[in-house]
Amino acid sequence: MANETSFLWLANSIEKHQYPGKEDREKLEERQGIPRLPVIPKPDPFPEFEQIETSMKAGNSTSAQFILDIAIIGFAKCGTSTMMRWLGQHPEINIPPKELNFLKRHEPWQLLAYFYTEFPKDPKLMRGYKAPSDINDIRPIRLLSVFFPETKLIIGMRHPIWMLQSLYNFRIQNGVDIVPFEKIQRINFKESKMVYFNRARYHDALANLGKTKLSSEEEWQYFSKDFRLKIEKKRNTTGERTPALHRNKVFLYDIEQLSDKNEARLSQFLLDLKNYLGLTRDLPPPIKQVPGREISAEIQEQRNSLKINVCDEKYAEQRQLLVKYGTQAQAWILDYFLASPDVMVSNPNHFRKVLESYQHDPCAGQSSNTTVS
Repeated sequence: MANETSFLWLANSIEKHQYPGKEDREKLEERQGIPRLPVIPKPDPFPEFEQIETSMKAGNSTSAQFILDIAIIGFAKCGTSTMMRWLGQHPEINIPPKELNFLKRHEPWQLLAYFYTEFPKDPKLMRGYKAPSDINDIRPIRLLSVFFPETKLIIGMRHPIWMLQSLYNFRIQNGVDIVPFEKIQRINFKESKMVYFNRARYHDALANLGKTKLSSEEEWQYFSKDFRLKIEKKRNTTGERTPALHRNKVFLYDIEQLSDKNEARLSQFLLDLKNYLGLTRDLPPPIKQVPGREISAEIQEQRNSLKINVCDEKYAEQRQLLVKYGTQAQAWILDYFLASPDVMVSNPNHFRKVLESYQHDPCAGQSSNTTVS
């Protein structure tokens, strides 16, 4: 049995931060049109696909819950590929070795159809998918809550400076023609090939999970103007200032935890994730997965020359902005987001120290790690 103290609510009290209670959630879900239907247990044998699709479209939204147990939804360049490959090797889990963007681009029954087609219909197996961009998109977050409320979310982070460097170099590795790094913050996200600085505002995305009420000015101070305007616009049309409340539980980690050299902490991380997912067999140590296209040595050398070392002095202004975002993100996460009993992390004291490092420029006194991961 896992040590309960290894799962944490780091804030002093849930009441202090006005975490939405059960009554709050039920009233708000009713007003926001979230169906409160019973979750159907895993059937054995699986019913025909057409039967479940028809049920979902008829309004029984949670009919397909049995098909999706795990969603690795972000953030980009924060170990999602490692998590996908690692968990996918566990004998109790099926996770496709590629990103699935069904909830972002299609409909939930199309995700159902994919699993019906690609994997054995074994009720004993857990199923999951990886889509690191889902955390930054309201649509898949909403669909997960409505159609798959029992699906357990896994969300990874890393220091914003390393995250954006890794994302930029990943685009270079894949042959994307991208503007110089120092110009990215001054253009829109499409022109920057989706490498934009607001990706470092982890808290703007996490707040959309509705784990806090966002009811105090003290809490609101951490959020961007765009996020506040978005919520304000919603309040003017629906009367609600709080993002939709979602029932999905969250396991939050920092990428450092996947390669922790401290054996005791790593063992606890493995145990906590095992228990969070409800596995019966132990998890082995995490593997290392480096995504990106394999190319010839000549082209590789040319692309390496285009990659950045974010610790170069010419990027000091960019690092300063990312540290600002990291400071806001870690403060809100530690003081508010983790107050929710739906949010879990492993080794809370170490996790807190890692997140607190987001307040500082890691390039001070050390060289850049340009490994794409």
